[in-house]
Amino acid sequence: NWLTGDLQAVGKLGEQLEMLDVNSNSLTGKLPNSLFDMSNLSYLRLSDNHLTGVISPDIGRLTGLHTLSLGKNEFQGTMPSEIGELAQLTALRLYGNFLEGTLPTDIGYLSELQSFVVSDNSKMSGGKPHTLGN
Repeated sequence: NWLTGDLQAVGKLGEQLEMLDVNSNSLTGKLPNSLFDMSNLSYLRLSDNHLTGVISPDIGRLTGLHTLSLGKNEFQGTMPSEIGELAQLTALRLYGNFLEGTLPTDIGYLSELQSFVVSDNSKMSGGKPHTLGN
């Protein structure tokens, strides 16, 4: 695809949106706050763009998410522990960013998680939470 620009207009898509897949484009900027108001979103795939900033703790408001794929962007900071509130999550892909710190313990409680990829975040340290996979 050839989509460019930022995601600020995503809020105009409406809160009823269930799937947002704009993988492999040239999107830039930060995740807009309006994204976290999409309470029916179950599939969010924004990988392979040029998105920046931090992954907001507000990501935890998307409680219906099954897939969260933000890999191959330019996100930085720590992985918010609020991801652990996404109880229906089956796929979490945050590879290829600039995330740092350790994995939050709370992600270990994602009992539905089947795919978990955080490789290529050179500033991350430590191992997987002891609760992950139990």
